[in-house]
Amino acid sequence: MLIATLMGMFIAVIATILVIPDVFSTESTTPHDNTAGTLSSKEDSLSTSTPTTQLQLTATFPDHSFGFTPDPETGSEFPITRDRELLHDIDLTSDIYGTQQWIEDQVRKGDTFVEISLRNGLSYQQALNVANTQGAEILHRIKPGKTIRFQLDSEQRLSTIQYAHLPLETLEITRDHQTGDYQSKIHSHIPEIKLRTFKAEIQTSVFHTASLNNIPHSVIDDLINVYQRKADFYRDIKRNDEFSVIYEELYKDGERIGTGNLIAAELDLSGDKIYAIRYTDPNGHTDYYSPDGKSLSFGFLRSPLKFATVSSHFSPRRLHPITKEWKPHRGVDYSAPLGTPVMSTGDGQVTKAKFMNGYGITVAIRHSDKYESLYAHLSKIAEGIRPGKKVKQGDVIGYVGSTGLSTGPHLHYEFQVDGVHQDAVTVKLPSAKQVNDQFMPEFRSLANGRLQEFSSLEPIQVATNQ
Repeated sequence: MLIATLMGMFIAVIATILVIPDVFSTESTTPHDNTAGTLSSKEDSLSTSTPTTQLQLTATFPDHSFGFTPDPETGSEFPITRDRELLHDIDLTSDIYGTQQWIEDQVRKGDTFVEISLRNGLSYQQALNVANTQGAEILHRIKPGKTIRFQLDSEQRLSTIQYAHLPLETLEITRDHQTGDYQSKIHSHIPEIKLRTFKAEIQTSVFHTASLNNIPHSVIDDLINVYQRKADFYRDIKRNDEFSVIYEELYKDGERIGTGNLIAAELDLSGDKIYAIRYTDPNGHTDYYSPDGKSLSFGFLRSPLKFATVSSHFSPRRLHPITKEWKPHRGVDYSAPLGTPVMSTGDGQVTKAKFMNGYGITVAIRHSDKYESLYAHLSKIAEGIRPGKKVKQGDVIGYVGSTGLSTGPHLHYEFQVDGVHQDAVTVKLPSAKQVNDQFMPEFRSLANGRLQEFSSLEPIQVATNQ
């Protein structure tokens, strides 16, 4: 009986040993099925096994059913993709795949966009595709010192590229992850605007005074453009005259990036104060006005040159320097360097653009049935200027020269009213336009504020060069 008992126990042990391997064998040879049912059956087998069996099964469970494996370095349970075909419909910018990092590179002298792309992980074909994207032509003219930003996906394919070609504009090109096509768009940035005020006595010239105090040239250009209908910056400006300006400075992310508009100006010529106040009415029209609402934009510029000196005045009788004959001088001669741009003094239509004997290369413009102007001795005519061409006040129509009967580089300028030649320096120009009556209350409020700002300014003591 004892022997029978021992034999039964021995058979039970043998049976147990034979059954357990069958469990492992069945699990390891079962085909994987990407269904919830397969996962449930596995969970069931785990729940009916002993604790030791659970540990063995967990440690040897090689789930490749979704193309994922645990991270070999961290052992993270979050999967890393191994199957590229599974990426087709996945948004690679999704947080599931981690935040993509931006790579920045600064354009070096001699760089091309393709060269920059290659050194930042793009393929040659990718770079060409990006550069040929509609709207991305600016990439063919990248400038040294500018920054290009790249964002690549995990497969080193471009997701986004940004090129800030202007301080307030950024070109952005993105890849459509579905089609692989590239699309471009321009992002415009709104700058922070700060107003700066400046007042100084003029010692030598407005430009010299402004330069000594780091006033941008664009501000002085605007000042001269506004006042050239009221003052001659060569003849009328005297020592100790004063000028004041209020202008915009543009900032982005706390950094100064440029200069905006001239907001207002005051020119004090020996006690005669001339104000210019920028105003945009509700209809969107912008101009500079005196405090009483009269526009400083007359129908004509007083001079066709920004900077010039009268070398020969209008005269009914003058000895011609070449022919030595006494004859009327029906225009005004302005001495200026060869190639100085010549502007149309008013809106009109070109009637002549050719070589005219003693006048040399000449442009004539009809402004209306009442007014005509003529510009002679040019070195050349500006591109596009021809008979029938319509021009605007301030458009460049030619360049100072010495063609025809001329002793040196200068501009001969004639101005006619009703077919009669007039002295362009003293002729009465058309009356100024005014702020619309319905907008006057708004304008007066703005003008009064600007005048108060000017009255509180003290002149800057300008250092003079030794």
